[in-house]
Amino acid sequence: MRKTGCFVTTAIIGLIVGFIFLIRSCLSNYDEYAIEGSAQVFMQPSATVIVYIKDHYDVSYFSQEGGVTNISGTRHYYLETRDALSLTLSKSTRLDGKDAEVPKILGNTGRLLWIYDKQLKAFDPFTLTMVCNEDKLVQQNPALRNILPVETRYYTYNYSQNRLEVFTKTATRFSIGEDFKAIPLEEETEKEPADIAQLKAKIKQYEALQSSQYNNPNYYHRRDSIWQMEKLVRKLQDKYNDEKEFRERLNEMQNGQFSTSDNLIINAAVKDSTVYALIPRKDMDTTNTYFYFRQYFSEEEQHFLCKASIEEISKSQGLHSSAKVGKWKSLSPGQYFLKGNFLLNKQSLEPITMHNPESWLVISVKEIAQNSPLLLQRVEPNGKIRWTKELPIYSFTDLLYIPDKAIVFCSKPASNDDDQRDKLLSVDVQTGDYLITGLNKP
Repeated sequence: MRKTGCFVTTAIIGLIVGFIFLIRSCLSNYDEYAIEGSAQVFMQPSATVIVYIKDHYDVSYFSQEGGVTNISGTRHYYLETRDALSLTLSKSTRLDGKDAEVPKILGNTGRLLWIYDKQLKAFDPFTLTMVCNEDKLVQQNPALRNILPVETRYYTYNYSQNRLEVFTKTATRFSIGEDFKAIPLEEETEKEPADIAQLKAKIKQYEALQSSQYNNPNYYHRRDSIWQMEKLVRKLQDKYNDEKEFRERLNEMQNGQFSTSDNLIINAAVKDSTVYALIPRKDMDTTNTYFYFRQYFSEEEQHFLCKASIEEISKSQGLHSSAKVGKWKSLSPGQYFLKGNFLLNKQSLEPITMHNPESWLVISVKEIAQNSPLLLQRVEPNGKIRWTKELPIYSFTDLLYIPDKAIVFCSKPASNDDDQRDKLLSVDVQTGDYLITGLNKP
């Protein structure tokens, strides 16, 4: 009897455990997965990985009555790495953040990943080993004790200097590098990029010369040279402002967390004093007009790849504002692109350019419809299309370009898609072949 009782008890426990696992398995079908913030890419000779924070909404209750669906659960966050080409999950580690306490990627140095997860942390992106936290940072920098902020908006990453910048609770600013040494930002400003520093030095030099000329008794005999100096100072100041604006926008792009693809595309590229643009047919007959570079899907018209010589350009480094161009020449009269744009390289603020042969990546839609699949094409400057691929996504919110290897899209599901889980899509830029995976897949 005792053996029979033990067997029955074991069987009942087994059934209960099995039933629980069955319920959990069914509920997991409603779990939601998303990328929190922007993804990052890290490259080594032996491997290239993408790193992101995964937002996992773990559903513990689901009910549906009439047209109303009720879901509840717990939100957890994971730091994950995947191979950039195969999208195979390499590493995953659970973060401290939970529910509303959202961790955030702050930036990467190329060798380290900075995140905020209830405190400031730095990780090795290939092993996901935490190499620094606030305790270690304060031990090395006693001036930071008790003043590090608890809100992510007070942390910014300066990609031009490759350092994390912190605005503390005492309104002081520090810059932190890979050596984890915190330097007051007032001192760090002296280490600005060489080209900016040289321009500022030249401006000061010529301004001093101007001042000495104004005070010279022979001022009227030297007016021409003074005006030349003033012209040169203005030119240098314009160049300085352009460089500064470019670096600010570069930081914005590389720190960017985008809700749409608008900031990741542009309607034209420049090569050898020629602008290559995707324009509607009505604009093809214009001559000696200004063409404006834009960063969004334009009017719902057929756009054709054309080129025109640049006669005059208004340009700040990286992104062009406008250019006066000659007559447009159609490069592929029978080929049009719907909502076509060039994909933008976030590292340079220029269209993604590939070589052997030289070409660009053009993104468009298959048809004018709310949820039309995207088309990706590799297009040469002569208008030849090397390959065309229809992608199994409707939109994307981030992209990572790995030179001459792949481009990785972070894809959001369509509003009417039953599967509300973010996806990753890796495209081989040589062939157009792609792999796609959900964040829950190993």
